[in-house]
Amino acid sequence: MVRENFCSKCDVTFVLADYVHHAKVGPYQVSDGTRQAWQCPECGAPDLSSTDVGRYERRAAETVLRKVPNVKGGALGFARRAMGLKQVELAELLGVEEAAISRWENDRESIPKQTQLAVVALLDGFDQAGSVEAFRDQVLVQPETHGVLEVPRRRP
Repeated sequence: MVRENFCSKCDVTFVLADYVHHAKVGPYQVSDGTRQAWQCPECGAPDLSSTDVGRYERRAAETVLRKVPNVKGGALGFARRAMGLKQVELAELLGVEEAAISRWENDRESIPKQTQLAVVALLDGFDQAGSVEAFRDQVLVQPETHGVLEVPRRRP
Protein backbone atom coordinates (compact mmCIF):
# COMPACT_ATOMS: atom_id res chain seq x y z
CA MET A 1 0.00 0.00 0.00
CA VAL A 2 1.40 3.41 -1.02
CA ARG A 3 0.85 6.24 1.45
CA GLU A 4 1.06 9.81 0.22
CA ASN A 5 3.37 12.25 2.02
CA PHE A 6 5.50 9.45 3.44
CA CYS A 7 9.03 8.49 2.49
CA SER A 8 8.91 4.86 1.35
CA LYS A 9 12.51 4.32 2.46
CA CYS A 10 12.35 5.90 5.94
CA ASP A 11 8.59 5.65 6.62
CA VAL A 12 8.41 9.22 7.92
CA THR A 13 6.23 12.14 6.88
CA PHE A 14 7.61 14.55 4.29
CA VAL A 15 8.19 18.15 5.35
CA LEU A 16 8.21 21.29 3.20
CA ALA A 17 11.79 22.56 3.05
CA ASP A 18 14.21 24.48 0.85
CA TYR A 19 15.20 22.28 -2.06
CA VAL A 20 18.02 22.40 -4.59
CA HIS A 21 17.41 20.51 -7.83
CA HIS A 22 20.50 19.46 -9.81
CA ALA A 23 20.32 18.91 -13.56
CA LYS A 24 23.00 18.07 -16.11
CA VAL A 25 22.18 20.10 -19.23
CA GLY A 26 24.59 18.70 -21.80
CA PRO A 27 28.03 19.29 -20.27
CA TYR A 28 26.70 21.96 -17.88
CA GLN A 29 25.67 21.33 -14.27
CA VAL A 30 22.78 23.52 -13.07
CA SER A 31 21.66 23.84 -9.44
CA ASP A 32 18.22 25.38 -8.91
CA GLY A 33 17.42 26.40 -5.35
CA THR A 34 14.52 28.70 -6.20
CA ARG A 35 11.74 26.61 -4.68
CA GLN A 36 10.72 24.55 -1.73
CA ALA A 37 9.68 20.91 -2.04
CA TRP A 38 8.28 18.15 0.12
CA GLN A 39 11.25 16.14 1.40
CA CYS A 40 12.04 13.34 3.80
CA PRO A 41 13.59 14.92 6.90
CA GLU A 42 15.80 11.83 7.40
CA CYS A 43 17.21 10.94 3.97
CA GLY A 44 16.41 14.20 2.14
CA ALA A 45 14.61 12.46 -0.76
CA PRO A 46 12.26 14.91 -2.51
CA ASP A 47 8.66 14.10 -3.38
CA LEU A 48 8.49 15.58 -6.90
CA SER A 49 5.83 14.94 -9.54
CA SER A 50 6.80 14.52 -13.18
CA THR A 51 5.35 18.01 -13.72
CA ASP A 52 7.69 19.42 -11.06
CA VAL A 53 10.71 17.67 -12.59
CA GLY A 54 9.75 18.97 -16.04
CA ARG A 55 9.59 22.54 -14.74
CA TYR A 56 13.02 22.20 -13.14
CA GLU A 57 14.45 20.74 -16.36
CA ARG A 58 13.02 23.51 -18.54
CA ARG A 59 14.30 26.17 -16.12
CA ALA A 60 17.76 24.54 -16.16
CA ALA A 61 17.79 24.46 -19.98
CA GLU A 62 16.63 28.07 -20.14
CA THR A 63 19.37 29.15 -17.73
CA VAL A 64 22.10 27.50 -19.80
CA LEU A 65 20.78 28.74 -23.15
CA ARG A 66 20.45 32.28 -21.80
CA LYS A 67 23.80 32.54 -19.99
CA VAL A 68 26.32 30.40 -21.87
CA PRO A 69 27.63 32.21 -24.97
CA ASN A 70 28.26 29.14 -27.15
CA VAL A 71 26.35 26.15 -25.80
CA LYS A 72 27.16 22.59 -26.74
CA GLY A 73 24.67 20.47 -28.65
CA GLY A 74 23.75 18.41 -25.60
CA ALA A 75 22.12 21.50 -24.08
CA LEU A 76 19.93 21.99 -27.14
CA GLY A 77 18.93 18.33 -27.10
CA PHE A 78 18.14 18.56 -23.39
CA ALA A 79 15.92 21.61 -23.99
CA ARG A 80 14.14 19.91 -26.90
CA ARG A 81 13.42 16.78 -24.86
CA ALA A 82 12.30 18.90 -21.87
CA MET A 83 9.61 20.34 -24.15
CA GLY A 84 8.67 16.89 -25.46
CA LEU A 85 9.60 17.78 -29.05
CA LYS A 86 11.11 15.71 -31.84
CA GLN A 87 13.95 17.17 -33.90
CA VAL A 88 11.61 17.72 -36.85
CA GLU A 89 9.15 19.65 -34.62
CA LEU A 90 11.87 21.90 -33.19
CA ALA A 91 13.18 22.49 -36.72
CA GLU A 92 9.70 23.57 -37.84
CA LEU A 93 9.36 25.96 -34.91
CA LEU A 94 12.79 27.49 -35.59
CA GLY A 95 12.30 27.65 -39.35
CA VAL A 96 15.33 25.47 -40.12
CA GLU A 97 15.89 22.06 -41.67
CA GLU A 98 15.77 19.00 -39.42
CA ALA A 99 19.37 18.27 -40.44
CA ALA A 100 20.45 21.54 -38.79
CA ILE A 101 19.02 20.40 -35.45
CA SER A 102 20.93 17.13 -35.79
CA ARG A 103 24.18 18.94 -36.66
CA TRP A 104 23.79 21.27 -33.69
CA GLU A 105 22.87 18.54 -31.21
CA ASN A 106 25.82 16.40 -32.34
CA ASP A 107 28.27 19.34 -32.18
CA ARG A 108 29.03 19.19 -35.90
CA GLU A 109 28.08 22.88 -36.18
CA SER A 110 27.96 25.64 -33.59
CA ILE A 111 24.53 26.83 -32.50
CA PRO A 112 23.83 30.47 -33.45
CA LYS A 113 23.08 32.75 -30.50
CA GLN A 114 19.74 33.77 -32.06
CA THR A 115 18.77 30.06 -32.11
CA GLN A 116 19.66 29.75 -28.43
CA LEU A 117 17.44 32.73 -27.62
CA ALA A 118 14.61 31.41 -29.82
CA VAL A 119 14.68 28.14 -27.85
CA VAL A 120 14.57 30.18 -24.61
CA ALA A 121 11.38 31.82 -25.92
CA LEU A 122 9.93 28.38 -26.72
CA LEU A 123 10.77 27.12 -23.23
CA ASP A 124 9.02 30.15 -21.77
CA GLY A 125 6.00 29.55 -24.01
CA PHE A 126 5.90 25.92 -22.94
CA ASP A 127 5.65 26.86 -19.28
CA GLN A 128 2.93 29.42 -20.02
CA ALA A 129 0.92 26.81 -21.95
CA GLY A 130 1.06 24.47 -18.96
CA SER A 131 1.26 21.11 -20.76
CA VAL A 132 2.82 19.38 -23.74
CA GLU A 133 -0.59 19.07 -25.41
CA ALA A 134 -1.51 22.73 -24.90
CA PHE A 135 1.93 23.80 -26.13
CA ARG A 136 1.61 21.69 -29.26
CA ASP A 137 -1.89 23.06 -29.92
CA GLN A 138 -0.72 26.66 -29.52
CA VAL A 139 2.64 26.50 -31.29
CA LEU A 140 2.70 23.62 -33.73
CA VAL A 141 0.33 25.00 -36.34
CA GLN A 142 -0.65 22.92 -39.37
CA PRO A 143 0.85 24.35 -42.59
CA GLU A 144 -2.55 24.94 -44.22
CA THR A 145 -3.59 27.26 -41.37
CA HIS A 146 -0.64 29.66 -41.70
CA GLY A 147 -1.96 33.13 -42.39
CA VAL A 148 -0.48 36.26 -43.85
CA LEU A 149 0.71 38.80 -41.34
CA GLU A 150 0.30 42.45 -42.13
CA VAL A 151 2.93 44.84 -40.85
CA PRO A 152 1.29 47.98 -39.45
CA ARG A 153 2.16 51.20 -41.21
CA ARG A 154 4.16 53.78 -39.37
CA ARG A 155 2.42 57.00 -38.61
CA PRO A 156 3.90 60.03 -40.37
